[in-house]
Amino acid sequence: MPVNSLQRMPTDHSQRIGCLQLVDNPRLTKTHQALTYPASAFRHHYVIWLLLTCLLLIGLFSHSLRANAEVQDLTQHWQYRWGDSPYINEQPQWILKPDHPDWHKIDFPSNPPSRNNQTNVWYRTQIPEGHWHDPVLYIYSVDLIVQVYLEDHLIYQYGAFDANGQGKFSGWPWHMIPLPPDATGKPLYFRVFSNYLDIGLWGEVKIMERLELLQMIWSRSVENLIITGFTLLIALLSLLFAIHKAQRQVFIPLALFAFCAAGLALTSTQAKQLILHQPLFWDYLAASSYYLLPTALIFLLSQGFQLLTPVLSRVLKIVFIGYLLSAISLSLLGIVNLSNTYPLFDALFVCLVPLTLLLSLRHPRLNLDQKVILTASTLMTILLILDMAVAHNWISWSQVPVGWGTLIFSLALVVLALRHYFRTQNTLAELNASLEQRVQKRTEELNNIAERESRRAEALSFAHYKSEQLAQYVARLSQYSHLDEAITYLKPCIPELLHPLSGLIYWNQGHSFDREAYWQREDDGFNKQFPAQLTPDSSHDLIFPHNWRRYQLQYEQPKSGTQVLAIIWVDLTDNRSRATELEPLTLETLIDRGVERINLTLSQLALKSALNRFSYEDGLTGLKNRRYLDQTLPELLETARSQSTPLSLLICDIDHFKRFNDHFGHMAGDEVLRQVADQMTQLCNHNQLLSRFGGEEFVLVLPDTDSKDAVEIAEQLRQHIEQLELRFDGEKTDDITLSLGVCSLDQHSSTSEQLLHNADQALYQAKHNGRNQVILYQPLQAKHNPHLQPNLNPAN
Repeated sequence: MPVNSLQRMPTDHSQRIGCLQLVDNPRLTKTHQALTYPASAFRHHYVIWLLLTCLLLIGLFSHSLRANAEVQDLTQHWQYRWGDSPYINEQPQWILKPDHPDWHKIDFPSNPPSRNNQTNVWYRTQIPEGHWHDPVLYIYSVDLIVQVYLEDHLIYQYGAFDANGQGKFSGWPWHMIPLPPDATGKPLYFRVFSNYLDIGLWGEVKIMERLELLQMIWSRSVENLIITGFTLLIALLSLLFAIHKAQRQVFIPLALFAFCAAGLALTSTQAKQLILHQPLFWDYLAASSYYLLPTALIFLLSQGFQLLTPVLSRVLKIVFIGYLLSAISLSLLGIVNLSNTYPLFDALFVCLVPLTLLLSLRHPRLNLDQKVILTASTLMTILLILDMAVAHNWISWSQVPVGWGTLIFSLALVVLALRHYFRTQNTLAELNASLEQRVQKRTEELNNIAERESRRAEALSFAHYKSEQLAQYVARLSQYSHLDEAITYLKPCIPELLHPLSGLIYWNQGHSFDREAYWQREDDGFNKQFPAQLTPDSSHDLIFPHNWRRYQLQYEQPKSGTQVLAIIWVDLTDNRSRATELEPLTLETLIDRGVERINLTLSQLALKSALNRFSYEDGLTGLKNRRYLDQTLPELLETARSQSTPLSLLICDIDHFKRFNDHFGHMAGDEVLRQVADQMTQLCNHNQLLSRFGGEEFVLVLPDTDSKDAVEIAEQLRQHIEQLELRFDGEKTDDITLSLGVCSLDQHSSTSEQLLHNADQALYQAKHNGRNQVILYQPLQAKHNPHLQPNLNPAN
């Protein structure tokens, strides 16, 4: 990829240079005296036009000579191979193995895919059929150095390759590579090294006659050479005027700009290589001219046309001049390659120069002179950026008509000269205008502004009041521990928050949204326009006036996602509201933020409730866990004692559960636990507490239940589980049974620890007696059986 088509394209910056012809400052009265040239200046113009005519004839003659010449574009049958070939006796081995699978097809020998920071690549193609007497291979440019092999013979080299196949940047010339007359059909290999952004050939690759190529180079360079002479003339005349005239702040930047443009025009001509074959010298001259061009433009915009502030102008000058000095000096010292300084400067140019023009366009009072120069500068910048896009392969290679910038600047100079007279007349007319009318108009404007600001202050006060009201509601809302309580509190608050705006609200009832409140509307068409009930789908299709806005009250449920609570419609243009003095967008934003705060608070409450639920719930069975049982059982005991009501507790354990797990696997065991929990849940009523005690043990607390009823309930559970048919993955498993221990509240079991302890003793006895049975805790029996010790994890 070329660094910048400033040096690489035949008509790029040479066309841009002519832009300088415009840069004169018609704002100053004496500037237009520069348009009255002495007789010698006109003689110079005649010479230039005579030279232009001659060169045009030469170009036409050259074109006629080329009419019958055969030119072959090498744009097909290319292949590439990443890396560098090993050499044996200075012979590249890759040439000897043309059928190696690492060769891949490519449309054009530039920037193959999957580079991965590689710096060496080989390209190859085949010389097409043709009839030439003195054929040469013409390459517009190469990134960065290259060796060319015809079959296994080295026929051309540009740049020096070291032992590792690497080298230094040596400039961006065009290349004319002689070919033998019998080269038709022979393979052509290119060994390329580049540590730059691009790697490979760039622009045009052709086979043609040597004379044809030289004629093409000279014909392409005619326009650039003419522009070079013309811009140098502008630069010299500008220096002359800067010495003898008072407008030095105009002519010095103009001279600097013209010298930069002349340097770019000269270095853009391909003929320069025929005049002096020093590619690095021309590249340094091109880089210096290109890097100095924005500085000259900033001088023109700031000093010549007063379009930039001093601070901005000073900062931009420091940036661009500092970059120029750093890039050139570091390149000369060999610290960086000159080629690698272009991308960063291009980025600075694309970011800062258009921004500078945009800031200039924001000038409070642009006169016509400033508009003309900004228009010309903008067009020139656009063409430069397009040219830069071609250089970086952002768009396909073509010759950008940068020369149009020269034409625009030339026309701008004429327009500015003609504008001088009319501007003077307009200035006199403005001085004769009635000052009293202007003051009266200004006074009316100030009165209107004061009245609008007064109404706006009142509206802002209203907005502040509503914000405080919202903050109070949100603070109260966040104090609730349950979401349902918060929603109940919220319902009457919504109309109060939106008052005095007209509106209505639909609350979610599960399968539909019911209209529960509307305010500030009493007209007959209201009910027809907004129905009393909506389905979730029809809520989006409801047609309402353009001045009404739709909002949603919703919250995020951790498991089920977004839950819509209500749909609100509000009339933002209700004339009865002081808030209408606010901008509609401001009022809408105010309501949006209020709804967002309420939704966020509701989501926090939902999350808080979910976290509380998760902390007391068993993840596998969905039952309450041991932590919840330990917290709730003492409260149930205290209630039973205070109300003198019975209370019983049973602990059940799945028999031989370890054996079941070992035989069917833990996945089947988990499914058994879930099914047992589901069956027990179905048999329990709402006031009974069922929890997973740990492992395969469950605890059921039975308020208002004595020991007799508790034993009956335990027996029902045992029989129900015994008859349960279990299946896992579609296959029947072994049946399971329960062993249960029951204990009731009495003098021996008065605390939660004693209840659990005694029930566990009864469970252990059931296990000891053969399992699949219910045992009621008997204090005397436990006392006479000291071997029946409590065990919270009895053997299966």
